[in-house]
Amino acid sequence: MRISTSQFIQQGLSQILTQQQRVADTQQQLATGRRVVKPSDDPAAATRSLTLREGIATLQQYNDNSNLANSRLRIEESALISAGDLLQRARELAIQANNATQTNETRAGAGAELQGILEGLLSAANTRDANNEYIFGGYRTNAPPFVQTGSGFSYIGDQGVREVQVGASRRVAIGDSGEAVFFDIANGNGTFATSANSSNTGNGLIDSGSVTNISSYVPDTYTATFTSPSTYEVTDSSSNVVATGTHSSGQPIEFLGIQAVVTGQPATGDTFTFAQSTGQDVFTTIQDLINVLNTTVTDPSSQADLNNGINVALANIDQALNNIVQTRSSVGSRLNALEDQANINSIFQLEAQTSLAGIEDIDIAEVISNFNQQLVSLQAAQQAFVQVQRLSLLNFL
Repeated sequence: MRISTSQFIQQGLSQILTQQQRVADTQQQLATGRRVVKPSDDPAAATRSLTLREGIATLQQYNDNSNLANSRLRIEESALISAGDLLQRARELAIQANNATQTNETRAGAGAELQGILEGLLSAANTRDANNEYIFGGYRTNAPPFVQTGSGFSYIGDQGVREVQVGASRRVAIGDSGEAVFFDIANGNGTFATSANSSNTGNGLIDSGSVTNISSYVPDTYTATFTSPSTYEVTDSSSNVVATGTHSSGQPIEFLGIQAVVTGQPATGDTFTFAQSTGQDVFTTIQDLINVLNTTVTDPSSQADLNNGINVALANIDQALNNIVQTRSSVGSRLNALEDQANINSIFQLEAQTSLAGIEDIDIAEVISNFNQQLVSLQAAQQAFVQVQRLSLLNFL
């Protein structure tokens, strides 16, 4: 068998290049700290590594979404706290103004403070987040959702509720529709609303009423008319008489599973209305209270009219406060859900990173040992090549 000198040289160079590539690959592993530097190093591990990295990236996006939701909900919670404090102050002023010791002037002063409260409520309802978006506008976030016009107050947002995904199977609402929070609030006691006719001549006062048997209640507008100072009859919207009775101050007018207490002395012909609750915005509630407090009281009849107007406002303020509290409770629940989901995501992320490290990361001691062995092999290949080059007949001539 004939072996040429060029063949010896070619084989020697091939061995040197192979050992150099192995040393270079090991050096790259040491530099990056990763066992799988390129897919060809371990195709199966590379595929598993890609899957884990995608999972980690998804979990990171969930965390980013969670941080966004947390920030926005914290801002909403702050706005709701502010609105609740303002409504509580409005309630205190209404109670004070309902006292018979108050004068027209002191009530006007309370009305002036309520005007500032109204402006504060509008500001809270038009709160913006860090991205300058209105948080109570639904999907319409680029314009103030609540505006005051000459005819009253309007909501120009929508009923949309934005959500973000914070987990593989969990989405969280990052806001509430302003209509649900500030605008569509059931007036009265939530089932029906009482009111006194402004033309009443007696001094009868009616409270917000209550439900005694909801199964007997038939939603409609009912009118209680005093046929004498001590007797009354109740008619429905079709003028059908549904109840009659005698009355003395502090006793309730009761019919069809509902009742309301009337105090004072109504006059013959005085009427009181029991109407099914409808949606009313909190701004109109405060504006109505301001208007009531700015009326002039001159006699017992006008005093009763004032007190009845304040009672209506108090009932509506209580409904608005309850709605704010319920919304705050919902926001708190969502914040707790975000915290729970963030903890779950952190556990999954840690497990994925641990698995990824087990696939990609090198055993530093093992790689250093391999590196030293590969250096020895490279040096041996180089020395062998030098020795092979000397094998020539020319050396013996």
